[in-house]
Amino acid sequence: MRRYYIHLRKGVWYAILLDPLTGKRLPARSTFQTNRDEALHTVHNWLRDGIPGKGTTAPRQAAEVFTMARVLESLKHETLTPDDCQRIVDVLTKRGLLASATLAGSPGAELFTDFLIKFWTFEKSPYVKEKTAHGQRIGEAHCQRSMTRARKYWLPFLAGKRLADLTRDDIRRFSLDLAAPGRNLAPATRNAILVVGTTALRWAFENGIIPTDPTAGVMRYSGEKKNRGILSRDEASALFALEWPDERLYLANWLAMAAGLRAGEVAALRLKNLDGNKMTVEASYLEGYGLKSTKTGKVRKVPVIPALADRLRNLAAMNPHGNGYVFWDEEREDSPMNGRLFGLALRDRLTLLRTEPGATEQQKAEALAYWAERNVVFHSWRHFYLTDMTIEVGAEKAGRLSGHSTLAMVAQYADHERAGFLEDMAGVTAKAFGNIVPFKVAQ
Repeated sequence: MRRYYIHLRKGVWYAILLDPLTGKRLPARSTFQTNRDEALHTVHNWLRDGIPGKGTTAPRQAAEVFTMARVLESLKHETLTPDDCQRIVDVLTKRGLLASATLAGSPGAELFTDFLIKFWTFEKSPYVKEKTAHGQRIGEAHCQRSMTRARKYWLPFLAGKRLADLTRDDIRRFSLDLAAPGRNLAPATRNAILVVGTTALRWAFENGIIPTDPTAGVMRYSGEKKNRGILSRDEASALFALEWPDERLYLANWLAMAAGLRAGEVAALRLKNLDGNKMTVEASYLEGYGLKSTKTGKVRKVPVIPALADRLRNLAAMNPHGNGYVFWDEEREDSPMNGRLFGLALRDRLTLLRTEPGATEQQKAEALAYWAERNVVFHSWRHFYLTDMTIEVGAEKAGRLSGHSTLAMVAQYADHERAGFLEDMAGVTAKAFGNIVPFKVAQ
């Protein structure tokens, strides 16, 4: 059987090698010779010493070249199942010849952008279903915030990428882009954005959707977190001595200061939650989602200063809708007052503490900048409360009142102790906060 043919093309001799096993021809290769005898000599050298590869590839023995030709021919014409394709990919990956590959129709072939949107869509997310099935908490608000960050940062950067095609370098470049000076993002914000994508990709890897974890080794951002600022007791007293434009806004801030409630917990307060000078904190109200459980999912009871409790009941009695909310909304019949207004009212009163009547816009802006630098916001009341209560009763008992589930000793307090505990804390609360707001007879 002949082992090759040669032919002349534009003055140069080309050789066509024949597979001795199948007789099939390999693609023609140039000998780079213009003389026929020299071309024959070149081909004989190929068959003896190795057939040169393309470019800088080293020569390979003829047997290897013929074997590879058979493999490629088989891949072109044989019927291959997805399992066959995966086995081929696995072999190449194990040999270090392939970094990643995406099989058509496989879960990893989905566009990363489509996967990330579904991952953070609360009603459709397999991640949410899995966490819920295992008794772990994840809220709609968290998913919504993650979706917003995904759309703003992740999707534009990695548009068009298949899920399984993402590499560590892709994620590294994204992390560097977040840190670009033009972004002007704080380290905590960058980390919050980064975790939106890394959480999804790690879940995909752990569930066998992608073969490797492209987030492995990706560094988080470091930097000092700006501590929440709190008012001094004198500043708080001066603040509540000011005239407030609305009784609801005044009482919302007073309640947050004297009971350590979050804004959503203040908004969710209903008349049925008030029992004498005690209050049950069982829900939080989130705009767009309605009543939800508290952040920790637990119900807690908190003592309330008697004067404040009376004012809250009187406020609830003024509710024109009869929906039970203490901090009712004038127009919405089924919703309480927007909790964002509590913080805006606080900001306005804080501005008055730093300015004189008739202050210019520049002076007001400087006052706002002062409080922004101190990082005093509505949530600062919670820090204010915990600071004083920790001094008075210690972190463990203060944690019970504030609903902090991360304090290790909180879980050791049994429910049957609660009644006596609340009676003891009522006196402490009155001592700590009772003289800050001047008592006013309820109107």
